[in-house]
Formats: sequence, C-alpha cells, structure tokens
Amino acid sequence: SNSGGYDMTGSVQRRISKNTTLGATYSHTHFELPAFHITSDSNTYQGTFATAIGRSWTFSLSAGATVTEVNSQLTFALSPELAALFGVPSITENAHTRSLFPSGSAILQRKFRRANLAFNYLRAIYSGNGASGAARQDNAFMSFSYTAMRKLNIGVNGGYYRLTSIGQSTGTFANYAGSAGFTYKLGRSISLSARYDFNQLQIDLANYKRTST
Repeated sequence: SNSGGYDMTGSVQRRISKNTTLGATYSHTHFELPAFHITSDSNTYQGTFATAIGRSWTFSLSAGATVTEVNSQLTFALSPELAALFGVPSITENAHTRSLFPSGSAILQRKFRRANLAFNYLRAIYSGNGASGAARQDNAFMSFSYTAMRKLNIGVNGGYYRLTSIGQSTGTFANYAGSAGFTYKLGRSISLSARYDFNQLQIDLANYKRTST
C-alpha cells in the first residue's frame, strides 16, 4: 500500500490534587495509501483523567470521539451490455465516507514488591495493515511479571488486536494472542530466556481462520 502520514497532537493537563490529574487532548491524523488511491483525515477529541488508588494502584483514562473522512476510488464491473456500449469492462469513481466512533484508552496498573500487573485497552484510528486502508483499532491485553530470587523473572500476557476497515469493504482482521516466558540471569553479563506464544488469526473473508504457535 506504500502508506505514509503524520499526526499532530496537543494536550493540556492540570493537577487537581496530589493524586488526581484532569486534562484534554486534540489530535489530527492524516494517512495516504497511494497504491490503493486512499487518503484519510481524522480529528480526535478526548478528555483525560489519571489518579492513584491507594499506595499501589494507578488508573488513567482517555475518552472522547474520533471523526474520520476517507476519500477513495471504487471500481465497478459493468454488465456485458454496458461494457459493449461504453467499450470498457469497468468504471472507476471517487467515493467519500465520513464516520464517527468513540475512542480512548484505559490503563490500570498494580505494583507489588516483586511483581507488576497491568490491564490496557485502546480504541483509536490506525493507518491499516497493508491490505486495508484507514481502520479502527481495538486493542485489549493484560500482563503480569514476577521477579524471584533476584535472578529469575517470570511473565505472562494475553489479549486481542482488531482492525475494522473504514470506507472499504475489506472486513475485519483480528488476532487473539497469549504468551508465557521466563528470564534467568546466569552471570553478570549473560542470561537465559525462553518464551512460548499462541496466536489465532481471524480474517472476515470466506471464514478464513488460522491458528499458530
């Protein structure tokens, strides 16, 4: 797709108390995919909130809306009668799509003496994955890590990643994943690491589904 683009963001934050911060964010995003003849412009408006819950928990939230306008080219196959009349098998027209969807992110974290626990969620505009143009991205995952005996660290994480195309009929791409692993420090400058990953890909095209490890 030969995609490219830019993003401009401005934000303001104000600390209301020792543990709480409020703010607002504006972002403008532009994407171009020359191979697909697609351009998109998005404006995101969000309010932000962050706070500490007790001595160990922290929570942050961004919530608002994203307005996306997509300009693309659509090609239509002509019936045999029209193809004979116009002398071409298909015609190409310009299309304009405008969409509005809620967007934002949420992060909840807990710090233990030797461990960290985190939950994350994100919904935002994305440039696409090479098969589709501008898309809505949904991403949710959790992670946990534990350090034992100062030399051993154990971690697990999992979640899902989803892209839903905007202004195209390329359907939805989703990836459900999980992993577990460890790192053990053998010496001052060398460590041993091992990890296992599971992925399930789901693409909304003719019931396409693939699972891999």
